Amino acid sequence: MVLRFQVLGPVRLGATAVGPRKPRAMLATLLLSANERVSLDRLVGELWDCPPRSAVANLRTYASGLRRVLGEVDAGDRLVANPAGYLLRVEPHELDLQRFQTATEAGRSALVRDDYAAAAARFREALDLWRGAPVEDVDPGPDLATRIALLEEQHLAVIEDLVEARLAVGEHAAVTADLRLLVAAHPFRERLHHQLMLALYRSGDVPAALGAYSRARAALAEQLGIEPGTQLAALHQAILRRAPELSPPGEPDPPVVAGTPVRAVAPPRQLPPDPVTFVGRARELAALRAACATAGRSPVVVVHGPSGIGKTALVIRAGHLLASRYPDGQLHLDLRGDGAGAPGVDPAHALGRLLRGLGVPPGGVPDDLAEAAATFRSQTAARRLLIVLDGASSVDQVRPLLPAGPGCAVLVTSNRPMCALDATRLRLERLGVADGTCLLGLVAGDERVAADPPMAARLVALCDGNPLALRIAGARLAARADWTLADLAGRLADERDRLDELRADDLALRSSFWASYGELAGSADPDDQAAATALRTVAALRVPEFPGAVAATMIGTSERRAVALLDRLTEANLLEAVSPTTFHVPDLLRLFLADLSQTGA
Repeated sequence: MVLRFQVLGPVRLGATAVGPRKPRAMLATLLLSANERVSLDRLVGELWDCPPRSAVANLRTYASGLRRVLGEVDAGDRLVANPAGYLLRVEPHELDLQRFQTATEAGRSALVRDDYAAAAARFREALDLWRGAPVEDVDPGPDLATRIALLEEQHLAVIEDLVEARLAVGEHAAVTADLRLLVAAHPFRERLHHQLMLALYRSGDVPAALGAYSRARAALAEQLGIEPGTQLAALHQAILRRAPELSPPGEPDPPVVAGTPVRAVAPPRQLPPDPVTFVGRARELAALRAACATAGRSPVVVVHGPSGIGKTALVIRAGHLLASRYPDGQLHLDLRGDGAGAPGVDPAHALGRLLRGLGVPPGGVPDDLAEAAATFRSQTAARRLLIVLDGASSVDQVRPLLPAGPGCAVLVTSNRPMCALDATRLRLERLGVADGTCLLGLVAGDERVAADPPMAARLVALCDGNPLALRIAGARLAARADWTLADLAGRLADERDRLDELRADDLALRSSFWASYGELAGSADPDDQAAATALRTVAALRVPEFPGAVAATMIGTSERRAVALLDRLTEANLLEAVSPTTFHVPDLLRLFLADLSQTGA
């Protein structure tokens, strides 16, 4: 019978587990030093943290048991004792560790000869011997732990050697998935990052290769405070210039796709962080996914709704969920301007920011709006990009920023539905009680909110299901551990003070409403300005609902003209239409209109 010892996984003698625990640890120590004498002191230190007086006598007992087990499968005297320790005799072919080392050496010799197919075969032979972590069913002492760490390092080095051989024979596409997993498990292993970048480049995905370098550099800088080594940095520079030596022998360089920038850069990843207080909106997220799945054209989706309703949070969450569909990057642009009533970002300035995000140098951005828009279309024609335009005020602001390529998608947030755009429109509504309570719990603490469900529902109602108002309410509770939910509900119950209470740090519901109103009042469109004036006039009604005829009387115009202005306010989500001639004012907006009527702004 051939005797087989296994340590690359659980300790085994043939197919048999060795026990109990102490004799198994003794055998593991002897096998990892096969054919070498292991001193009694070292064995005692490996098996006991605090050795008993009988430790040496116990070792003799364990040795006797191991001889008995070995004798059942082999007639030779394997375990040799002397006054200083024990030696276990093992032939090279009997121990999986020695077979691993033999196959590894053969594979590396084949690598030196450029016999990559043979090298890959021997490395696979070596790795197939591993059944888990070395001696994983043993509690290691200090010396054994060091040896285990060295073995795991050898295992990872052989994996890297196998990847090198596979890359050399052209398996760059097949090895990419394995490398992504390995890089995730070993983020500081520069050789793996190097191999992933090379595999992606040879697969023709230059932006992904550059993105892999950016992630490697960030991991090393953030966790270790160091820059990538010379080899990794040199590969990055070689990819930037598409160096011919990066291509495998006999293969052409990756093609240069028309419309890509002359200066290659890592793909932009400009999305803000995924919002941690996002709740619900499953239907809306599904609609965004479906719209972006449209083949053959660049989908444009306009997400609109009243102030504070969560438009930005929705598109940012959707952007992170959809990012893998757009490997050439994600661009994000806030188009709101500098504050309430301030003009939005000029389209020419916005195009400059988008183009620079794609790697176009500042001197390459045309000053003329039409030329800049044409340059942007050229740069995006052959790319797969996700573009988020947040806080758009008008169609004229958005239209020059739309890409030309069929692989791009654009998500726009706006108070208006932007009906003149060729786009899918998605209106956000207020949160229901369940989602509103969940959002309140995310900010204020789930246990605190779950302790008083009726009062949590009351807070959702006082906040009119508005996500911004609920975030502010949750922040107020989080800042005041001494408040109950009822305490905050009492403060919000008085309508005269509610908007004053819905303010926390830089979040303020009143400011959000003022921004929406200021966008309308500051518009260059005379009808927008007239609608803003009409809103100030009907604000004096202070009722939740009114007919167009009443508004016409107050404004001093015909009912038809009054309804047209109120329709414009509805499109701007500053009113809600109940019927073609009847209009509703949501609760929180009604409180803002009361402010508006008093200020006469």
